[in-house]
Amino acid sequence: MLSGEVAQGKYPVESVSTMLSIIKEGESFVARFPISPSIVTGRDSLASAAVNVAYELKAKLIVALTKDGNLARDVAKFKPSVPVMSYTPSRKVGRQLQLHRGLYPVVSESMTLEEAMDDAVKMGWTKKGDKVVVLSNDDEDTPQQFTMRIETVA
Repeated sequence: MLSGEVAQGKYPVESVSTMLSIIKEGESFVARFPISPSIVTGRDSLASAAVNVAYELKAKLIVALTKDGNLARDVAKFKPSVPVMSYTPSRKVGRQLQLHRGLYPVVSESMTLEEAMDDAVKMGWTKKGDKVVVLSNDDEDTPQQFTMRIETVA
């Protein structure tokens, strides 16, 4: 769009406002229906669902509790519109996760949800009443069993 030319007419404010609403709608469509990699695994399905849930609920953050980093990497593939705090006990995995768009790794031995929620408030990403999407692998004995929860910051 040629904003310079449009803004010189009789109705410059209305023209630019209309352009802004068109751009916002277009960007919102891309956020809701991203052109993304094909979903191949259960973990991909969960990651895609988490990104969509975060968008629909206007969540402020996605938290991924992951030992090997793969769950967080899968979330990053779907380009979420909110930051992803990825908790891992491994410094090596934490360094690797820094290379992915939108991932903010936190190295922590405990990897608890309570710690993640407290850290999110301390870092200024969330405040009381905000929604957070939490992904985790709750059971080490079943590595393909993942959980998605929606938490509200207390």
